[in-house]
Amino acid sequence: MYEGFFNEEKKMKRKNLIICLALLVLPLALGAFAGCGGGGDSLAGTYLCTEHWNEGMVGRITFEFRSDGTVKMSPLGGEGTYEIANGAVTVVNDLMEDGVTLQIQGNTLRIENPLGDVVYTKQ
Repeated sequence: MYEGFFNEEKKMKRKNLIICLALLVLPLALGAFAGCGGGGDSLAGTYLCTEHWNEGMVGRITFEFRSDGTVKMSPLGGEGTYEIANGAVTVVNDLMEDGVTLQIQGNTLRIENPLGDVVYTKQ
């Protein structure tokens, strides 16, 4: 008579345990997935100019890419937006209304220029 009741109770406990484990593991799995570039913005961070055809600019210019799609350029000022497509990031702001496109190469961003390439490295 009570045997069926205890089996149902075990099933409920097992079901609740599985739900709790899923709720604990799911955020960890989603965080790991986003960190691998599967859903997050791997470009977010500060990039420092490490190569420039004008040596005086090396170490002085930075791009701060934010995960909300905005970017800040220092010391030139100006904030804008960016979009990532086809292995490149395009930055548009008041100073660069037509935008500037940088090639993404690992942890560096590169602008090819006849005078010499400009490279920004993630800090």
